[in-house]
Amino acid sequence: MNYQLLSHGFDHSQYFQGCGVSFTSFQDVVTGAGGCEKEAFEDALEQMYMHSEKHGETAKEIEEAEKETIAALSEERDEEAEKEELNEIYYYFSIRYNLKPENAR
Repeated sequence: MNYQLLSHGFDHSQYFQGCGVSFTSFQDVVTGAGGCEKEAFEDALEQMYMHSEKHGETAKEIEEAEKETIAALSEERDEEAEKEELNEIYYYFSIRYNLKPENAR
């Protein structure tokens, strides 16, 4: 399985540049947002599951392969951001990936 995990860190939703696949060997990308790194990663996986059954199978494989990484992800929140009522500051995490040939579109 071919994938790349990208932890972008905290950013304001208005300024986050996003993540793409141009000039990479990957065909698909999902980006999750949350109050901490772990929530953002879980949001990205959830997007893969919701995309289609084939993408969900890939998400499950990534989840299994990265159990130790997931356990080590930070659950630390940006305290300053949480003090503001409408902070719009989130942690962003992307997964670039290719479906297995038998799972391809």
